[in-house]
Amino acid sequence: LVGRFPVTVIPNCLETDVYRPLSEQEIDERLSVAIEQNPALNVVKHAAGEKAAKPLILYGAMNAATDRRKGFTYLLSALQLLDKQGLEADLIVFGASESDLPMQLERINVHFVGYISDTDTLVTLYNLADVMVVPSLTENLSCAIMESLSCGTPVCCFDIGGNSDMVEHQVNGYLAKEKDSKDLAQGIRWCLDNNKDGSLSATARQKVMDNYTIERVGKLYAELYESILNTQ
Repeated sequence: LVGRFPVTVIPNCLETDVYRPLSEQEIDERLSVAIEQNPALNVVKHAAGEKAAKPLILYGAMNAATDRRKGFTYLLSALQLLDKQGLEADLIVFGASESDLPMQLERINVHFVGYISDTDTLVTLYNLADVMVVPSLTENLSCAIMESLSCGTPVCCFDIGGNSDMVEHQVNGYLAKEKDSKDLAQGIRWCLDNNKDGSLSATARQKVMDNYTIERVGKLYAELYESILNTQ
């Protein structure tokens, strides 16, 4: 129906001065404030203290128990596989409770911190994580992926929807085959093994700075409006 009309795709933008890499001092200060408001975040402080020994995996789980499109079953299968392979890690889950998403794992400790409404706390969680996992089966331009990358945290997700616009396979994260728990597990492991020098973090942040800043997206809108005016 619209084949004869010009089509322009302009992405969402992000406040990159808010969603950004934090110093260790900033992380400590923000976490201390957050714990006062949400004691459940104490587990995050403990996990962060052990980060040198065990990696930290982050997962946001809004409506994951009731919405199959969130892909929780694939994440659980991937974690069970990594658990059997001997991966020792901490999994931080926000947006859901243990009763919503029961997980029984031996070597991967699962910590539920509830709903996070404070942006500073969310940014702190992104910064603490070694990898963010987004196992959704449908996505347009995921805010969670963009936010995580902007904080310098690589993302492992399925190669669906707009995910490949943001995640470059084995450059700033890992694009797993759709509905493939084994590949999702491999992607999580790959991100953990290949960011020890911080290269994935650097490219993750740069991807957002090159494409999704307010200034960059604003310029795209300005160019579109100018092109329309010039054809009148």
